[in-house]
Order: sequence, then structure tokens, then C-alpha cells
Amino acid sequence: MKLPLVFVILFTGALNCSAQEFKKVRVGFAFGTGSGIVASQELGYRVADKILIGIRLEGKAFFASTETGSYGVNSQYYFSNRNLRPFVGLGISLYHSGLVGDPFYGYGSRTKPLST
Repeated sequence: MKLPLVFVILFTGALNCSAQEFKKVRVGFAFGTGSGIVASQELGYRVADKILIGIRLEGKAFFASTETGSYGVNSQYYFSNRNLRPFVGLGISLYHSGLVGDPFYGYGSRTKPLST
């Protein structure tokens, strides 16, 4: 009598469990051209199937040797768990113009040599 009861409990527990259907981590890269070269990278963590929280880094190098870039945090809410997944997103970023010499982006130092 105890053995069928154990199977009923295990089977009921398996029916009530829900697994995450989508990958927990999302990584994205984008490249493009226009009046300069544009590159961005994004890293996101899926808190639930319908909620993603992420960070994003973007940069644009103009041919006139000026650069711009931004970095920030964002979130996305997905309306569906099917193959077509429309979403709405919200984010906040810091934007920098003229990043030539910004150590955060790896262009070297902003210090200028003293003239003699």
C-alpha cells in the first residue's frame, strides 16, 4: 500500500513543477556602418521566462576621429512564451561624446602633454 502512495506523490509533484523554457543568459553583439563604425554588446539575465534584466555597451567611431559611446542598464518584459515574443523594454544609459582618450573604453589617457 505504501509503494503506490509514493508513486502518486512523486507523480503529483512532477505535474506541479514548472521548468524555465528559455535560456537564462542572453548575449548580443551588433555591428554597423553609416557616418562611422558602430558596435554594441549586450548581456542579459532572464529572471523569469517573461522578464530579462541586462547591461549594454555601445560605441561609434566617426571617420573624423571623434567617438561617442554609451553604457547602461535595461529590462525587457515579454508578452508571450511562444516562438514569436513581442516585448516592451525600459532602460537608462549614460552617453559620452568625444571619447578620444577615455580610459574606460581603452583609448589611452586623456592627459595632454605640457608644451615647452
